[in-house]
Amino acid sequence: IFNDTLGTLNMNSQWSEARGAVNLDASLVKDNLRSTVTGHVFTRQDSLDLTANFDRLSLAWLQPLMADMLNHVSGSVSSQLTAKGKINAPEVRGWLGVNNARIGIDYTNVTYLISDTIEITPEKIGFDNLIVQDPNGNRARIDAIVTHQGFNNLKYTVDANLSNFMVLN
Repeated sequence: IFNDTLGTLNMNSQWSEARGAVNLDASLVKDNLRSTVTGHVFTRQDSLDLTANFDRLSLAWLQPLMADMLNHVSGSVSSQLTAKGKINAPEVRGWLGVNNARIGIDYTNVTYLISDTIEITPEKIGFDNLIVQDPNGNRARIDAIVTHQGFNNLKYTVDANLSNFMVLN
């Protein structure tokens, strides 16, 4: 993407007549880091059972896609996620870890440092005590939770504590 590579993608999928499912085994490898998606999509039962593991997948590829909003994007994301249930309403569980991410916001002209873990359950996505650091080393603590019912009826709860924190430069 934009003269860069996410890595080498290897994917194997096979139809299993006995199970009525597509068996999936995919991996993305770059610099000895391996991210995988494995499992089954049961077309006859309209269901799935997938596991995704990301090992320090670079965030830099996001910058060209969001060039009018973000700059100085670096760091990585790691995760362990499962998606099970109906194809049109899967239950997703696991965590998403943001590793030493630097994200610059064009509108505010501030670059932030973030390292934390986001919890994902079938009913909510959120984090407690997320620490965001500004360019001067000042820290903000943020709690945020989005609750939902199959990604409908979204409810947001955000609590933030900022002291001398740069929001606009």
